[in-house]
Amino acid sequence: MAEHPDGRTREEITAVLKGYLDVGADLEPEIDATLELGLLAPDEEGRLHFTEAGEALYAQAAEIQRASRETVHEGITDAEFLTTMKVLQRMIHNMGGEAWHH
Repeated sequence: MAEHPDGRTREEITAVLKGYLDVGADLEPEIDATLELGLLAPDEEGRLHFTEAGEALYAQAAEIQRASRETVHEGITDAEFLTTMKVLQRMIHNMGGEAWHH
C-alpha cells in the first residue's frame, strides 16, 4: 500500500500476500477488519488506501521490522544471509512446501 499511491484492490492485496502467507481463498475478513479499524479507506473506484492511522501503524511496523532485521543481520554479511535463505527455501521445496522470498 505504501508504495502504491493509486491504492490496491482487494484482489491485488490478496495476490501480494499469498507470497508470504497461506491466505486461503481470500483475505476478505482481514481486509474488512482493516476498514473497520480505520486503517484503510476506499476511494471512489473502490481501491484501498492507507488512512492517516494506517500510515502511522505502517511506519511503526516498518521501524520494528528494520530494527529486527538489523539485529538478526548483526555479524552476517548480505551474501551469507542470501545463501542461508536460498538453502532454507530449497529445503522447504524438498519437503513439498512453497517458499517465496524476494
